[in-house]
Amino acid sequence: SEDKNLEVRCEESNRHDEKKYTVRRLTASYKGKGSVTLKHILFEAWPEDGAWIPSNTDGFMDIIKIIRDSK
Repeated sequence: SEDKNLEVRCEESNRHDEKKYTVRRLTASYKGKGSVTLKHILFEAWPEDGAWIPSNTDGFMDIIKIIRDSK
């Protein structure tokens, strides 16, 4: 469904091609209720062939560090 009171903006996007992930800083605001900043991380190297882990985990380990450092 569509909510015209909700607005989400991408303030910053940093793609890490060599490790196959993108980090975005988003701002979500709801009319009359203020806003919140979110960190969105997209890991593009996750295997789609049913494998449990990617063949190279460097990017995934970077993501874990980003999450830990965000606290």
